[in-house]
Amino acid sequence: MKALDECWRPVLIIGSDGWLTSEARAAGIPVIVYPFPSSRSFKARLFGNWFFGRTVAKLCSPHIDGGCLVHGNDHIQSLLALALARALRVPSVLTVRSGAMNRRDFLKYGCDRHSRVVAVGEKLHQRICDWGQSLNIALIENGVNDAEIIPPAGNIRRFPSTVLVPGSIPEFKGWRDLVDALVLLEERGAGAAVEFQLLGNNNGLDVAEAVGSARLKTFRIRHIPLTNDFRKTVSMYPFAIHPSRSESFGMALLEVLAAGVPVLTSRTGVAERVVADGRFLFEPSNPVDLAEKLASLMSDFSGADQVVRRAQEIIRKQYCVSRTAAQYMELYQSVMSLADFPPVSSN
Repeated sequence: MKALDECWRPVLIIGSDGWLTSEARAAGIPVIVYPFPSSRSFKARLFGNWFFGRTVAKLCSPHIDGGCLVHGNDHIQSLLALALARALRVPSVLTVRSGAMNRRDFLKYGCDRHSRVVAVGEKLHQRICDWGQSLNIALIENGVNDAEIIPPAGNIRRFPSTVLVPGSIPEFKGWRDLVDALVLLEERGAGAAVEFQLLGNNNGLDVAEAVGSARLKTFRIRHIPLTNDFRKTVSMYPFAIHPSRSESFGMALLEVLAAGVPVLTSRTGVAERVVADGRFLFEPSNPVDLAEKLASLMSDFSGADQVVRRAQEIIRKQYCVSRTAAQYMELYQSVMSLADFPPVSSN
């Protein structure tokens, strides 16, 4: 198989500028910024999606030489990806990654109309197959760049005074579950001068109010806005907690472990496949279990570096980005080999 840059010349189509557009431009990838319509609105279904497809197809045409395909990112973008593929008269691939997606979402966004659908995470893949969609569903999980894996710091026996908690404000991300667990610990007399820094989007809401941190007397909660360089930010912390209630895969967990940071994580997504030590695993949506695991680590934090080293070995073998890219290359080739479409035209 030829190298990626000899086979595919990607074009990024996105609704607004941000860290991804900056990274793409730095890598020499053409970027088209065009506002995405709400694809399920009456206006969009009447003519907006069609107009989006025709307009973006014209913007793409200078970058297309020969056959191509359109790849949509998650079910919310499915109808727009289909509209663009129809305008270009090419096949389409869709990646679905949302653990909250149900069968109704899958069908109303037209996910079953793509040439192939990629599910990120075994549980999500199995759910979609159970909906009777197994013929066109591939399982391709995310990966971490091997060059960005940082060895953990030396064995830290004392529980740190600052703890990272990645996520966001929606309840399923578990920030409030953590606060509930901390309240339980304080009630048991286990409070300590530890600050838990919640890193992620607050969606314009008051984080302290949403998580109920006013109930805490000793432990401290602080919200940190999400930064462009997640890996660099994460690597500055000695310990993290991943309290998510549900993950189809759990990319944030892998990124934290790859940054050399030990993590106490809920048993969601790939957590149990990369974290072998039960001291660093707790049941999701269970503040009592989280409190017990936290109390245990506060009394004995030894061995955390070894947990990270074992996890990084697994990441290198099973969740490396080169493996993910190779799987997508193979899928693209299979889609293109079966495609029957005329030369690309935006007219």
